[in-house]
Amino acid sequence: MAKVNIKSEKITPFGGIYYASKAFYALSLDKVINGTLGVRSSTYNGYQWDEIMSAMSDVFLCGGDCVEDVNRSECHLRESPEVRISTSHTIGRAIKEHSHEDMEYKSSSGNVFRFNTNPRLNDLLMKLNMKMGLFKSGQTVNVDFEHVFVKTEKADATYSYKQAYGYFPGVVSIDGIIAYIENRDGNTPVKFHQADTLSRAFKQLHSYGLHIGIFRADCGSYSEDIIRTVDGNCRIFYIHAPSRTRTPCT
Repeated sequence: MAKVNIKSEKITPFGGIYYASKAFYALSLDKVINGTLGVRSSTYNGYQWDEIMSAMSDVFLCGGDCVEDVNRSECHLRESPEVRISTSHTIGRAIKEHSHEDMEYKSSSGNVFRFNTNPRLNDLLMKLNMKMGLFKSGQTVNVDFEHVFVKTEKADATYSYKQAYGYFPGVVSIDGIIAYIENRDGNTPVKFHQADTLSRAFKQLHSYGLHIGIFRADCGSYSEDIIRTVDGNCRIFYIHAPSRTRTPCT
């Protein structure tokens, strides 16, 4: 007959996250975050930037959909010996501390569209990628660009041709790893000032010593000014030309 042992230790369904938290600090990602964003709190019990970002990542790695889900799993996450978990209100306030002012572009028809580049957070993103060894200076990489519609009911969200309110960020990825993000109004045409977005993205990748071998994008990048920008920053590019038999990209 099998023996049953009664364990007195606390059991949690999120025990696997403790290994991720341990790796977070073993890779010194906390030092990269605090070194880039600076000191957030000078008090002993205040939350630093590494703790805010570690808590955010833990929430989503545990299946959460939004920051408020930290309240649902907080009792389990607090058992981690590696991190302190703040409340969703603290995380929300911290996120706003690194908001960045929008830049506006006006179209020929007089419509105004807002872009948000947030260079500090994009710089932090690449520093973390480099620290984890995902990219190395001098490496030749293949880059993909895509606009990703994000549905949201936030007050500043605009109505899109996707028939929903949201944002429409441009995302640069390398082998599935996000390397640059630039947010835009949900109703912004995909080609509108995309060359500027790509110029900023290429500049950041080059600043970290990355060489772009292949660039890939869909028909939303099929425009002369965009192609000229891409051609000057990579060795080979593939941009899908819209077909006459299908609805053209807007």
